[in-house]
Amino acid sequence: MINASIRRCLGGSDDVADRIRKVALGLCPVTELLRLLPNGY
Repeated sequence: MINASIRRCLGGSDDVADRIRKVALGLCPVTELLRLLPNGY
């Protein structure tokens, strides 16, 4: 449910939404999220 809200507000795939959630909770570093984003994001 949280991932769906993230996708609706910020866009991106399910995987990107899940990484955003994990970064926000401190479960993974920001660099993991940055690796998933396209160059022009």
